[in-house]
Amino acid sequence: QNLTNKFSPYNITPEQWVVLNQIHINKNISQKKLADIIQKDPNDVKVLVDKLEQKELIDTLSSKIIANVEEAILHKGSASLLVSGGSTPKPLFEKLSSFDIPWEKVKIALCDERWIDKNHKDTNEKLVRDSFLVNFAAKLKFISMYQEYLDIEDAQDVCSDIYEKELFPFDVLILGMGNDGHTAS
Repeated sequence: QNLTNKFSPYNITPEQWVVLNQIHINKNISQKKLADIIQKDPNDVKVLVDKLEQKELIDTLSSKIIANVEEAILHKGSASLLVSGGSTPKPLFEKLSSFDIPWEKVKIALCDERWIDKNHKDTNEKLVRDSFLVNFAAKLKFISMYQEYLDIEDAQDVCSDIYEKELFPFDVLILGMGNDGHTAS
C-alpha cells in the first residue's frame, strides 16, 4: 500500500514503475528482454508498456488541445472544438474534462455521427456527453449533429448551417481512426 501511495501522484502502478526503471537502465531494450529481466510474461509486459504509451500520448495530446482552446479563448473570447467518436477517444475525453479552464466559453460538436436518436447507447453524442461533459467540462455547450424530426437529407443542410454559424472557424479538430483504418466515417 505504501508503494502504491508513493506512485499515485504519477498515476502509474508499482508494476509500471518497475518496467519504466528497466527501460531507463537498459536503453533500447526489447519487450521480450524486459519480460525476462522482470520475470513477467511477455504479453503482460506488452500490456504494461502499451498502457504507459497510451497515457503519455493522452497527456501530451490533451495538453496541446487545452493550449489551443485557451489561446482561442484569449484571442476571440470563445473556442470551438470538434471531436470524433468511437471508443478510442474516451480516455482523452476523460482527461480533458479534468482541466479547469473556462469551458463555458467553449462549444463542442462531433465530426461524425450515426443517424440514430441522440440518446441511443451507440451514438457518439452519448459518448461525448458521458465521458467529456463531466467534471470541469460539464460547462461545455454541446452542438448536436442529430436533428430530431428531420430525415437525414434535410438534416444535412440544417446541420451544416448550424455548424457554420455556431462553430466555424474551427479552433481544434480531432479526427480519430478506427482499428480498421476508417477516419471520421
